[in-house]
Amino acid sequence: MTSGVGQGQQQESLHPNYYGQLALGTCLGLKLAQSPGNHSCVNKAGAGPRDMHLRTAPSA
Repeated sequence: MTSGVGQGQQQESLHPNYYGQLALGTCLGLKLAQSPGNHSCVNKAGAGPRDMHLRTAPSA
């Protein structure tokens, strides 16, 4: 959590950190390698960003 007081804190508060960027990159690569469809990128608590995997989202 940021206070918004320090320089750049408010502008950067919603940007992913290093590990968030790794997770996003892994998810993007997984999605691009999949056939079209509705997928969610998920991970288990405590697992690393490289452990992300796709789960087929239930159809509505």
